[in-house]
Amino acid sequence: MLIEGKFDVAVVNGVVPPRFTPRVAVNHGITLKAGKPYLYAVKQLYERYNKVICVSHRLGKEVRSILGVICEVVPLPTKLELYKPRSISEREDIVVYIGTRPVRNPHISIEAVRLLRRGGFTAKLIVIGASSEHSKDGSVEYRYGLRESEKNELLCEAKAPILPSSYEALPTRYFEGHG
Repeated sequence: MLIEGKFDVAVVNGVVPPRFTPRVAVNHGITLKAGKPYLYAVKQLYERYNKVICVSHRLGKEVRSILGVICEVVPLPTKLELYKPRSISEREDIVVYIGTRPVRNPHISIEAVRLLRRGGFTAKLIVIGASSEHSKDGSVEYRYGLRESEKNELLCEAKAPILPSSYEALPTRYFEGHG
């Protein structure tokens, strides 16, 4: 429980109406399909914050154009030195997908791996996240509660990552030179 006056700042991942100051909101993505009442409410909540942080320049532009809210951009850090990919011949026949939220379209990843298997490839999809009802055959394995180092290791031993999201606010530099 937070008690007013017992902390320096509140950083909120998302939007809630806190009653203390100073307040910083961190925006990881905006709901593009939301109706006008929802967007109006979000804008009103953001205006109650001392600062709004967006995790990419793209997201900052979207928040400014859709909500009329100016945010400071602090890109998500990607420590490439933590990734030591194996050579392609040493990698396993796995495809790694992280997250099971509906916006990330897990069903597309599952179907893509099924198509590969029907085409004669031995690919297996490893989903890092909570198990879902999307697949019960041997083409998909769910792993939950992994440490970051375990996620990194899986990504380095996989033939490919897959991310068929409808929306991601990842910084552009995340993909540059790492395809």
